[in-house]
Amino acid sequence: MRCACRILHWTAGADGLIELEQQHYNLIIDHSGRTHAGTLEPEANANCLDGRYAAHTRALNTGSIGVVLDAMAGAIESPFDPGEYPITQVQVQALAEAVADLCETYQIPLTSYSSSPR
Repeated sequence: MRCACRILHWTAGADGLIELEQQHYNLIIDHSGRTHAGTLEPEANANCLDGRYAAHTRALNTGSIGVVLDAMAGAIESPFDPGEYPITQVQVQALAEAVADLCETYQIPLTSYSSSPR
């Protein structure tokens, strides 16, 4: 399967997994840093034409693996306030490890390229 693991999210949720998150992401990392599988494996996003895939990013789901941090409920963009459920350091560490595993598993090349949203 050819994947581009480049889409990382937060749920804007409180602590605790819910079914909607599990349906829309391939991996969910909780506040304690535990990684939970979503309802669908990353392979489901190889081709989204069948309608059965983890729909985590509008129009960019094909070939993408959805990895999410369960955090940021009540966050405010400006002025920034992370709310009562901010992203934790243990989540960031677990995210780095999960993405490294996905890159190895799916042979996703690492590059120094980065971009910011417009």
